Amino acid sequence: MTKKRLGKGSLICLGVCLVCVLVLVASRMAGTNQGQSEPEPGPSAPSKVYRAGVPFDLTGEDRGVDAKGNETWDPWDFSRGFEWTGTMRVTVDAPVLYDTPEDAGFAVTPGQNDPLPGSRVLVVDVALENVDATCRESVIKENGAAALNMMMFGMRTAKGAPCEAFYFSAPEVDGLTWDQSKSMSYTWVEQGSTAKLRIGYAVFLKEDASSGARGSSLSDADLVSPDDDFQMVLQTGWTDGAPIVELGPATVAKEPYDAG
Repeated sequence: MTKKRLGKGSLICLGVCLVCVLVLVASRMAGTNQGQSEPEPGPSAPSKVYRAGVPFDLTGEDRGVDAKGNETWDPWDFSRGFEWTGTMRVTVDAPVLYDTPEDAGFAVTPGQNDPLPGSRVLVVDVALENVDATCRESVIKENGAAALNMMMFGMRTAKGAPCEAFYFSAPEVDGLTWDQSKSMSYTWVEQGSTAKLRIGYAVFLKEDASSGARGSSLSDADLVSPDDDFQMVLQTGWTDGAPIVELGPATVAKEPYDAG
């Protein structure tokens, strides 16, 4: 049998094919190496979804420790982002919209939580039960006492309009290293106890902006409507992919809040 030599054109074709194969293999290997972490989820893909009025458990797990003794954890591993280990049971009420923080039942301290010009207040009540949770030692060391920061209860609309947590009413924590302006967002609940947390979010209404009465300098992306679907975002690491609580539309309060 005689061997047939490949022509110059055939050699070029083989070379091109070989290069394509090498490029494909390299790209797949790079994708595998980079894919050791999960693809970044977006706001439309929360890791867990809870519902207003339905109790759910948030269980903090132990973190890793590096060679220097520092805590380590993946920011997408939300259970290790909680400021406690063990279980906190949470029930979130549907949101209520008030015209002013005073109407919503919050005390306003000049220079600390003055109302944002043109804003109203979206209020959510949270029942927090400490089933068997213990504050992390690293958190106690940083804060000066066992505490959790209520800023973890973020808020947005389903379309992504932000709502800034601005007012807080909850059991106070003694011994915090922070001054009053920062410590107001901290609280703690002892094991076996339940506390009511009341959180007010500064929001700017579309109807106010259109009338020129309030918030006229804001972009449309920053404006909300009571009819929007609101979501509480449990911010313990990355916001994208964080667990959320579906709250639905807000009720517009017809009279001031009565704590009794």
